Amino acid sequence: MSSIKFKRDNAKLQLQIKENLKKENLNENFTQNQLNNIWNIYLEKKLEKGDKNIASILKINNPKIENKNTINYCVLNDSNKIELEEEKDQLLPFLKKHLNNNQINLNISVNTKILKKTDYSDNEKYKILLKKNSELDKLRTTFDLEF
Repeated sequence: MSSIKFKRDNAKLQLQIKENLKKENLNENFTQNQLNNIWNIYLEKKLEKGDKNIASILKINNPKIENKNTINYCVLNDSNKIELEEEKDQLLPFLKKHLNNNQINLNISVNTKILKKTDYSDNEKYKILLKKNSELDKLRTTFDLEF
């Protein structure tokens, strides 16, 4: 009887090993669109949990696929980078699972030149354009324009 039990236990162990190897070797290709969709799903889950700070960091821009398994993401400052590095322990397994790729790496970098989407008033827009072209004021006065 013990040899039957041993064979059964050995078969279960072999099956578990095969399943673990499959999980370890997942390396499916994924598109930028798929990455963006999964990224946004994670972002929404963070919003639902009330993690607004992480959610706002994840909204700064879209992640970019550098090569088959490397994802680059730029943040605005070092504090955002630190927070996202701490979040990486949860984010990276989520991406790996939903993109069926356990080889994914996430590189986080700081880029202070990322443009923030800002709403400007008409007066602010005019002042910005005036700095770029002083002739704009002549045009405004010549045609008696308001902004």
